[in-house]
Amino acid sequence: MIEYKDIRSVHLEISTRCNAACPECPRNFHGVDIIDNYPICDMSLLQAQKIFTPELLQQLDNILINGNYGDFITAKDGLAIVEYFKEQNPNLRIEISTNASGRPNWWERLGELGTIVDFRIDGLADTHHLYRQYTDWHLIMNNAKKFIASGGHAVWSWIPFKHNKHQQDLAETLSKDMGFEKFWVVDAGRDTGPVFDRDRKLSHVIGEYTGTTDFNEAYSKYTDYLNNGELLWSKNNLAPFNSQIKIYEDKFFIIDFSNTLRCFSVKDGKELWNIQTEKSLIRSQKKLSMVIVKGLLYFNNSLGDISAVDINKGELLWQLPTQSSLIYEAAFSLETSDIIADLNTLFFSNNKNQFFSIDLRTGSFNWENKINSSLRPTLIGNYLFTVSNEGYLIVIDKQSGNIIRVTDVFRNFKQKKRNKIKPSGFVIGLNKIYLSTNNGRLIVIDTVSGKTISTLKIDNEKISRPFIVDKNLFVVKDNAIIKLR
Repeated sequence: MIEYKDIRSVHLEISTRCNAACPECPRNFHGVDIIDNYPICDMSLLQAQKIFTPELLQQLDNILINGNYGDFITAKDGLAIVEYFKEQNPNLRIEISTNASGRPNWWERLGELGTIVDFRIDGLADTHHLYRQYTDWHLIMNNAKKFIASGGHAVWSWIPFKHNKHQQDLAETLSKDMGFEKFWVVDAGRDTGPVFDRDRKLSHVIGEYTGTTDFNEAYSKYTDYLNNGELLWSKNNLAPFNSQIKIYEDKFFIIDFSNTLRCFSVKDGKELWNIQTEKSLIRSQKKLSMVIVKGLLYFNNSLGDISAVDINKGELLWQLPTQSSLIYEAAFSLETSDIIADLNTLFFSNNKNQFFSIDLRTGSFNWENKINSSLRPTLIGNYLFTVSNEGYLIVIDKQSGNIIRVTDVFRNFKQKKRNKIKPSGFVIGLNKIYLSTNNGRLIVIDTVSGKTISTLKIDNEKISRPFIVDKNLFVVKDNAIIKLR
């Protein structure tokens, strides 16, 4: 448990009021205020002084005044509270997230205080209001100009929609011209739905929405869901689960710590069948993997065995051990990569210096090579890409298993530090490879030459394998998701 004296950062919701009516905000139903018993209040200066004592403020490094429940500018003492915070700790970093459509007499002072403001601006003059209902784009621009001119640190936060995507480049250019320090694209998943005005009449729709446009009908469906939004089903298992989950038609599959593959009905959670493989007294340190090809499921267990199962019949077709003999200590330390497949072959590797190609039909080895990697490999055409646990990018011919190229992508790390650095995972883009590490670095590699283009510091701790969605790169660290462009 964190102790009071160790608190360094605070997330503060200063108000539950809002001057906008964003249609996907949980404070309302598609732009209409209908939430019963929602407390409407904001923090007063006196309350802030009681909660944030001078002693607490002096030990803090950061305060984020966010807008999950309401907007900063609707708190009548908002500016006074920020001034009080800065009086007690001039070095305190204060970041405010706001629609900024109001309080024109606050912005020069906020800039003088050196605050950071995330201006939530989701369009230009003709589109911004389509999501940020009842806000004034021109007023926001004037407030931003005052803030920047007086020394404030401004960030333009932009949610992409179908109706504003054609303006994103122009908005980013405008942000630079105005002096914004950053243009931040926030894909919030709020991109589809109807928008109603205060009279509950349809104003417009956003995204590809094709459902009802009648408020009463839409709201009735919403309340029915809330009233009946019960847990559909829940099942207990004797052993905890330790694998990926795969869904195929009306079934899903998962492996537990007893090395048992279980098949459940999506509809009611009924267990349809299970396949028990050899048990291990020691639990795997890595989640087990499976792939589905042409109605057959292939999976590994903690002992390194690979099994093939007929999904419809629940029958074991073949099983192939990959470790000739394992003592308990070796089983505990075995880490196998995710399994990948084409239409005829399985590919995977482990941290025991083994990379395998296995025939899907017969369950026999095509080839084995000495490559030490527990990372998920990638197959592109006839080439397999992997990164060894020691930091070497390796390209393999998938037919023969011959190594075509080896590149040391950790060569820029000092030897003393290198011994402690391990790759977390990688993903291949159009012409670049993005490799993450356990010391928070993201290494960008040219796919053709294998040369390192750049190394980005994301954190000092482990970050996840990168993943790409809609041409954006994401990594996960601790409890945060980081988006990179």
